Amino acid sequence: MTDNQKAYRQVFKGASLFGGVQIINILAGILRSKFAAIFLGPAGVGIMGVLNSTIHLITSIFKLGLDTSSIKEIAFANKLEDKRNVSNVIYNLKRLLWVTGVLGTVVTSILSPFLSEIAFQSKSFTFSFIWISVAVLFKQLTFGNMAILQGLRKLKKLAMVNLYSSVCSVFIVVPLYYFFGLEAIIPTIILTTF
Repeated sequence: MTDNQKAYRQVFKGASLFGGVQIINILAGILRSKFAAIFLGPAGVGIMGVLNSTIHLITSIFKLGLDTSSIKEIAFANKLEDKRNVSNVIYNLKRLLWVTGVLGTVVTSILSPFLSEIAFQSKSFTFSFIWISVAVLFKQLTFGNMAILQGLRKLKKLAMVNLYSSVCSVFIVVPLYYFFGLEAIIPTIILTTF
């Protein structure tokens, strides 16, 4: 078998693996949304959507493309089989992600009255934004760990992490919505960022 055939086979296996995981991710997302609609109603789904959109925006701003650029750096060092350089890149990435994650958390907390006013035309969601600021840190760290797995070409582990997080999120979110209703929105947002 030639190198090209091996490369094509590896690409096909990776695409098949992630395609299957993506289908399960989509199904899990549909289940979470359906149960949110049932247990939270339209107002709850709207609140959850606004809070999630805010987290995604803030995380995108503070991650500074670190996850994307680090994949390339880790993969390059890993290809050269330079374990020391790989360790240094991973160490520096983790430090930067902690710094940007904590910075994002602090900025979100400080701006929470302003964010509440913009998003809901009221300051009544200020504490909600303070609580979800923790999710910004968790999301940063999660993006970093995913980038490390991808850069090290540990695609099976990456796929399994995605699969487990999707399935576990359904089993965590649905009971919380059922028992706590609207009060479960903030905890579920924080818990599902892992």
